[in-house]
Amino acid sequence: TIFPPTFISVSFSIPINYSNFFEPKVVKNKRFVYFCTIQRGSSSVGRASASQAEGHEFEPRLPLKRRHSLIIMSLTDNRECFFMKKLLLVVMSLICMLLIAACAGQKEAGEEGSRVLKVGLDANFPPFEYYQKGTDNFTGFDVELMRGVAANMGYSGVEFVNTGLNDLINGLNGKRYDVIASGFSVTPERQQAVDFSESYLNDGFRIAVAAGNDFTADNISALKDKIVAVKHNSFALAMVNDFGGAAKVIETPSIEEAMAKVIGGEADCAVISKSAGSFFIANGYADKIKFASGDLKTDNVALAVRKGDKEFLSKLNEGLRNFRKSQEFDRLKKTYFGEF
Repeated sequence: TIFPPTFISVSFSIPINYSNFFEPKVVKNKRFVYFCTIQRGSSSVGRASASQAEGHEFEPRLPLKRRHSLIIMSLTDNRECFFMKKLLLVVMSLICMLLIAACAGQKEAGEEGSRVLKVGLDANFPPFEYYQKGTDNFTGFDVELMRGVAANMGYSGVEFVNTGLNDLINGLNGKRYDVIASGFSVTPERQQAVDFSESYLNDGFRIAVAAGNDFTADNISALKDKIVAVKHNSFALAMVNDFGGAAKVIETPSIEEAMAKVIGGEADCAVISKSAGSFFIANGYADKIKFASGDLKTDNVALAVRKGDKEFLSKLNEGLRNFRKSQEFDRLKKTYFGEF
């Protein structure tokens, strides 16, 4: 076997002018050129008369079902032609050497220039990540952040793997992706399952009310006897449940739907992240909703990697630090969070 399974199919033909190599007396009768076509999974061989050979290529005639094998056919003219067999063997050997060198070069190029960073995210958490139907792509602060970080780490691209929030850590530990970038709050519970990068955003959680509501709050006790809307399975939900004084807690699939409950009058208020609230207020919700409190609790947002993967975490932190120093990072923060 000469070619590895990943080798790209190559076809070639060998036109030969006999008069350049042999005197006419060597082969007196009809003379033929045999040529091979080598492809992944099969080879073909054909022949043409010497008078046709000069300056032309020929179609394969006799398919040979041999996998990744180089087949050297003897040249005949009613008898063995020793000189032609030897010439063909030398030519084929040279071609094999060139093809093997090409394979090696292709492998090196793949290692250096085709690495893709796989990123797990929950694409239902604007402004960090969300699906944009118009472009049929993922977008958001984390999406653009990871493109910049990956470039600083030497990756040629990023592949985003959309995963529900509840399954993000399982997907990471199951090696479906290399890192989680999903507005991930650093919590003691999560620190037991994953390792976190340096924080790239300091966030907080606030009470939001309808724009015409004069309600204000200094702390979480202001939620007492209120109907509170909050995103399902979020850090904000854990805060509200730990408080325990709300009259009713409405869990919603997204922050935007929690705000819709407030705007529509189904809930008195919502507890949302400062980053998400700032995004919606800066993008069409300024006349619909507002913050009624300062930060009830601060929060650090970071990237998550598999526990114990210190080498990768070190490279990730370096790429993150370099990107955070750039003007592009400042532009992203202003674009997605306004004057956050």
